[in-house]
Amino acid sequence: MIGLGERPVDRRRPAPAVRPRGSLLNDLKALDVWVALAVLSVIVSAVCRPSFPVGDPAVFEYIGRALGDGAHLYTDLWDNKLPSIYLVNALLWHVFGAHYAMHVFAESIVNAGSIALFGAIVRSFGLRRWGPAVLTFSLLYGFVGGPFDQTEHYAIPLTLAALLLAKKQRPAAAGLLAVIGATFWIPAIAIALPTLLCLTCSANRFKLLASMCGTAAVCAVLFVATYGEPTMTELARSWFSYQAGHFDRANPQEPHHYPIPWLSPRYYIQSGLGLLLGLIAASWTRRRSPARTFALCWSISGIVVVFALGKPSIHYFLAVYAPLVMLLATQPLDLAMLKRRWYFTAVAGLCALVMVGAAIAEHRTPFFGRPAAIQYTGDLVRRTFGPQAIGVMPWEIYLASDARPPNRFFLASGSVNFARVRDIWTRAPVVFIDAADQRFNRLAPPRDLPLECASPRTAPYVLWSAVPIPGLRCVRT
Repeated sequence: MIGLGERPVDRRRPAPAVRPRGSLLNDLKALDVWVALAVLSVIVSAVCRPSFPVGDPAVFEYIGRALGDGAHLYTDLWDNKLPSIYLVNALLWHVFGAHYAMHVFAESIVNAGSIALFGAIVRSFGLRRWGPAVLTFSLLYGFVGGPFDQTEHYAIPLTLAALLLAKKQRPAAAGLLAVIGATFWIPAIAIALPTLLCLTCSANRFKLLASMCGTAAVCAVLFVATYGEPTMTELARSWFSYQAGHFDRANPQEPHHYPIPWLSPRYYIQSGLGLLLGLIAASWTRRRSPARTFALCWSISGIVVVFALGKPSIHYFLAVYAPLVMLLATQPLDLAMLKRRWYFTAVAGLCALVMVGAAIAEHRTPFFGRPAAIQYTGDLVRRTFGPQAIGVMPWEIYLASDARPPNRFFLASGSVNFARVRDIWTRAPVVFIDAADQRFNRLAPPRDLPLECASPRTAPYVLWSAVPIPGLRCVRT
């Protein structure tokens, strides 16, 4: 059996023809155009980023800053991720401090690396439409994946580098990078493994698996030596519990997660991706090529993994943009065929519009106005209650106000069941902050914080406290 990375020897193969000079110059001009457009998309996507971390990136920034200040991961602060993402953010904080524009600049360089690696993979298969494919991927990756600094933004470039090395028949390095990528986002290894095996020739597959197993064993030993075996068990149970959409009700220390409503935009994105992949498979031609087979294997593994996750988030789909774009690039599409199969064109275009529209709707608030409210609310909390105040609030407000959660298990104000965790609070909060446009699970603030305070400048955040907050209109609840 010959793998996709093998080239059978043909002793009668004629010498390659010399291409005309004009054809080479045209190719170089096209290269300049597509590269310029992809670079422009990276720059524009960086400019469109929120000026302050929101959501998950705020979690990673907050914990990274705390690690730089001497806190201990999983002991002082808890989140159900492996340490890699927090160590990267601790490094960003150490190098750039609170200059978040520089954080975005560094993250944009990482995204540009992902786009360059994708372009290298597409060109290594000799696809003619590699330029439009790279531009399409850069637009999806930069604008439809949510905020920067997600775990996927670091896992994907490592996975792409592993695929490129596997294509060049370097199994040891490919396995090493694939496992390191999974330390950022665990499902990345499930997407990469079938594709790596598809790329690697039969003689190198054992080396690939041995490299992956050896790297995983070293990572596990380092984790246990640093954080202890009970932490590894607790982390694994918490991660699977989160993906399943529930928590162990016998243990009130577990974060309280609720199933996602089926009307969430991310489910429309799932449906659009699945339908688009089905249409592409249905239009499959009989002519096979290594590039088309590889792209189909990559797309199927990505879609299956994302669908298998119990609580898919919008940024999970970053992992399937590259294979779907490459799969489209391998299709023998032309204007005549698009007119002939107008139904395919219409439905595929509708799927693309649904994916982009749902992603924008999912993240419309962080892009428009919320960073200003975050910083204003954080300044109010810091001035009123002082630094290191104990509060229950979204992570971006923790980051802006330099406040602290009551215990290590607080993921966000809406991830807490107060009746179950009240007995494990070591310190009572002095302020409770919620987002009025979300009302996380409709939870009420603690009874000992009776004043509800807000202003147009804090919107959508509403604050509860025991004392009036200067500059805000407070009403007694």
